[in-house]
Amino acid sequence: MKRRLSVFLSYLLVLALFLVSCGGGKSSLAGRWLLVDGRGYNDVEFLKDGTGIVDKNEVNWKVEKNRMYVTHPQLALSFDYQLAGSKLTLTDEDGNVLVYMRPGGVSTLVGNWVSTEEYFFERVELTKDGRGNADGESFKWAADNNKLFIIDFVDFEYKVSGSTLTLTYEDESIQLKKE
Repeated sequence: MKRRLSVFLSYLLVLALFLVSCGGGKSSLAGRWLLVDGRGYNDVEFLKDGTGIVDKNEVNWKVEKNRMYVTHPQLALSFDYQLAGSKLTLTDEDGNVLVYMRPGGVSTLVGNWVSTEEYFFERVELTKDGRGNADGESFKWAADNNKLFIIDFVDFEYKVSGSTLTLTYEDESIQLKKE
């Protein structure tokens, strides 16, 4: 009986190590993604059941041997994919690269920010679900590795120090204070 139990536990350990080494498969890709680099679909959501929404269109998706397949009645796409934290990189057969990020991100960015000087915006709100607002204009955002992506607009380098957020774009900096 002890031998059977130890063989069974060993089997479970090997299975768990195999699943971890595969990077979690489908469940690690499930969730919402926003395009931050490349020309592709802007807003993607992959559900754990293999269905999803790509720019408001229903799709099916699956992963096999480090390839992702996305199908729609009028379209079929396949990609090599690489997942690193909150960043998903897709490469199609032609070598085109699409970089997606999970919406929102760094919790220190979440909140209401007020400009310390006169800039092209006075107030910025960033919510943890990746929605934002700058002086009444809505946008989507993502952040990774000290880079703030305002989707379809601009990418900033950022630094948070205490209650001050510094955004830098092309050697020009903007400072905001947290409310």
